[in-house]
Amino acid sequence: MGGALAVMAIAWRIQTRMAGPVAAESFALPTHSDLTPKLVTGSALFGIGWAIAGLCPGPAIAALALEPVSAAIFVAAMLGGMALAKVAQT
Repeated sequence: MGGALAVMAIAWRIQTRMAGPVAAESFALPTHSDLTPKLVTGSALFGIGWAIAGLCPGPAIAALALEPVSAAIFVAAMLGGMALAKVAQT
């Protein structure tokens, strides 16, 4: 994560000095930066799940090939949480 932060810090510095992107018409930057309770709660749940299981969603799917039983438990819980969140939003 530290490596990604370092690369992005450099990229943000370079981006502010560029007139426009090399391969697009304009930069796709966030339009707002407000923190909502929904965002903070979702981020906290994501972090707690990652800390407990030691997996985040992408590597969990890949882990199904290497450790199918333990990864399947996590993926099932992840999908259940997604379904529960979807139901709670409606």
